Amino acid sequence: MSTQLERNILTEYAKGNGLNIGCGDDKIKGSIGVDISPKAGGANTVANGNKLPFKDNEFDYVLASHNLEHYEESPIIILREWRRVLKPGGVCVVIVPDEVYNIAHGFPWHTQHLHIFTDQTLKLIMTYSGFLVKRAEIINREPERKDRTILCVGVKQ
Repeated sequence: MSTQLERNILTEYAKGNGLNIGCGDDKIKGSIGVDISPKAGGANTVANGNKLPFKDNEFDYVLASHNLEHYEESPIIILREWRRVLKPGGVCVVIVPDEVYNIAHGFPWHTQHLHIFTDQTLKLIMTYSGFLVKRAEIINREPERKDRTILCVGVKQ
């Protein structure tokens, strides 16, 4: 679940027509919510982020907070799918847990997380997926939470 700080960052990039993949009940205002669960209150579209039911080059942005770590497929495959639906110049904003830091500092590792990222590996994966990385950083989630997350923003070239 995103903190207020993370929601503010996501909202900053929600310009134009875009998707909030894995939105759950907490969709970013103005976006089209996509979630695999039909019970997700914020979802306008029930779909898995690994095969989006949208045309190529359709959206200005894709937002994904706390869901890239859950896919069985390689994150590169997922990110390429998200890139497919972006217009040239479109922005992909990804937030994932900083599991390396979190585990080292006694925060529980979530067994449903199938991928572990560092800021450097997420940046590399975004680049491999065809994005020009414009921002990559660690987010301290205090005071709301004491764990950390990683933010990466890429642009479709």
